[in-house]
Amino acid sequence: MKRSFYSLTLLALMVNFLAGSWVGYQSGIKNTARAQDAFESQPPATEAEQSQSVSGHEAIHQIKPGESIIQVLKGMSVPEPLILEWKELARPLYDLSLVRPGQKLILNTAPDGRIMQMVLEISPAKSSRLRISRSESGFEAELIKEAAQPSTQASITDAFPQRKYYAGSIETNFYQAGIDAGMEPELIMNLANIFSVQLNFSSTMKKGDDFEVLTEVLPSGDEKILAAKIIAGGKTYKAYYFGAGNAAGYFDEKARAWEGFQLLKPVRNGRISSTYTHRRYHPILGYYTPHLAVDYAAPQGTPVLAAASGVITFAGWRGGYGNYIELRHNSTYTTTYGHMRNFAPGIKTGKRVKRGQVIGYVGMTGLATGPHLDYRIFKNGGSINPLRFKGDRVKRVQNPAKFHNTRLAIEIEMQVLKQPLEIPNEKLMLAAVPPESL
Repeated sequence: MKRSFYSLTLLALMVNFLAGSWVGYQSGIKNTARAQDAFESQPPATEAEQSQSVSGHEAIHQIKPGESIIQVLKGMSVPEPLILEWKELARPLYDLSLVRPGQKLILNTAPDGRIMQMVLEISPAKSSRLRISRSESGFEAELIKEAAQPSTQASITDAFPQRKYYAGSIETNFYQAGIDAGMEPELIMNLANIFSVQLNFSSTMKKGDDFEVLTEVLPSGDEKILAAKIIAGGKTYKAYYFGAGNAAGYFDEKARAWEGFQLLKPVRNGRISSTYTHRRYHPILGYYTPHLAVDYAAPQGTPVLAAASGVITFAGWRGGYGNYIELRHNSTYTTTYGHMRNFAPGIKTGKRVKRGQVIGYVGMTGLATGPHLDYRIFKNGGSINPLRFKGDRVKRVQNPAKFHNTRLAIEIEMQVLKQPLEIPNEKLMLAAVPPESL
């Protein structure tokens, strides 16, 4: 009887052992198969991408038709609030809502699961990428440009080795048309800033509108816009670079200069809850007082954007304004932002920010009855109404004759570079005299 009991017990232990081993074996096979499938479904990383990666896990995804950046990053386990923060952070460099099928996205995470960086391929032909990486103060966005390999094939552009010519027509929007024409995102933003006083690119430019751009390739590899022509709504806008030092700028064909300074709305989709007035009843103080600002009501946490590029001259607590930022754009204009819940990562006094960069988030700190942004504009130290600000136009050039010679030489270059026919280089050099003022 005892022998039979021991035999049954031993048999049961052996069955349990074999069953456990089999389950573990099958689980190992499944895990290995899943890992192998995931690895084989991803395209191999380039040397540049491998050098940018951090220790930990690297996931690679190629954008498919119909996919949005939010869908893709959510599928890669990136929290939606972080995705929205990245979109605002990248906006001055590249609009993430405009990702196209075929673009490659790389996400790096640390061994502990922390998201370290995201790299988006923008232009494979020009080796440009957008990188958003973690730093001590939060995430930072930057454009990565790799030097292009010199071409061994002679072409018409050999006559102007330091020039580049771009042209295109609008199909969906200006930004996408610029990308399709081969322009870098930074160059597109610079072009928009030049004409920002004359036209609003998002609302003025429609399908069928055209543009031309001539640039100079600097030793650093960056491009400076020498001339541009935009046809929007049947109207032609032109800009030519002229002058030197502090007097340099962009002028139209009649030698009239535009300062090119215009302000963005600091809260997208924000509702105006209080306007600029010298007499408003203060809901907390209980008496009438000047309100030399525009209040934009929005949910707490809504991103606040820098209205234009500049240097932060103050970022901190300022009495009834709560969390407050003062941003100096140039010797003439300053904007301020009050009642914010908190500041964006890395924002502090002395920090230089770009137009459209997230600098904080809507709140109700200080004397506020609800979440909103107190937004003010100062010109030469005096307050002006933000709703009436139209941008500044400046005087004509001091030497019109020299400007027109420069403009003529630039127009010849643009005309030559857009010709599809081969023209002898010696004729090109005779036709286009290098402008003295460039």
